[in-house]
Amino acid sequence: MSIVLKNISKKYENKILFENINLEIDSGEFITIVGKSGIGKSTLLSIIGSFEKVDDGEVIFNEKSVKKPDRNRIIVFQTFDQLLPWKTVRENIEFPLIHTNSNGLDIEKLLDELDLKSVENLYPHQLSGGMKQRVAIGRSIITKPQVLLMDEPFGSLDVGTRQNLQRLVLFLWKEYNITIVFVTHDVSEAVLLGNRIWILNESEIIEIENPIMRPRDQMAANYQMFVGELIKNIK
Repeated sequence: MSIVLKNISKKYENKILFENINLEIDSGEFITIVGKSGIGKSTLLSIIGSFEKVDDGEVIFNEKSVKKPDRNRIIVFQTFDQLLPWKTVRENIEFPLIHTNSNGLDIEKLLDELDLKSVENLYPHQLSGGMKQRVAIGRSIITKPQVLLMDEPFGSLDVGTRQNLQRLVLFLWKEYNITIVFVTHDVSEAVLLGNRIWILNESEIIEIENPIMRPRDQMAANYQMFVGELIKNIK
């Protein structure tokens, strides 16, 4: 599996977000995207998933040029209202399987991994924000997509819930060998999760390999030093 962004250009009105950018994502990578607000992080994620059209260039997925979304590239948003309110936790997660009439992950195993077994019969309005995001993640991977696109999914959660979900996403990434592209405004989170980090600036995209070995200690001196170096590159 590979995704290639070839000579991509995109602008809104008179503002150029991207001009002739070339990026590549390999199978099993965990890429995090950081940058200032309004710089185009979410737009780039949407371009990768073909949810956003480009002005020039092309997105190549598995060696084929693609222009429309497909079920091998699934997106998880920050908002908590992405679930179907009239369906239970289990029904929300299973919905893509029924809708696409396809085989997927074992629902019982996934409910256990997501720590949702005890609330599987509850409805979204009965869940905390963290639980809703667990359901959204489960629904996104139940059909075994090759790529999971995550748009600041933990941005509005408290610190403890956020840390638990970070650990969950790392577990699922390893367990199912899924490729993840993760947008965040938190540089420390980008370092914790990503193998490669893309820094979006107005005139360039900087690609940086993450030198910190896993498991990563956010309090370690080398970790904090690397976070500081990345922050200096955000303009």
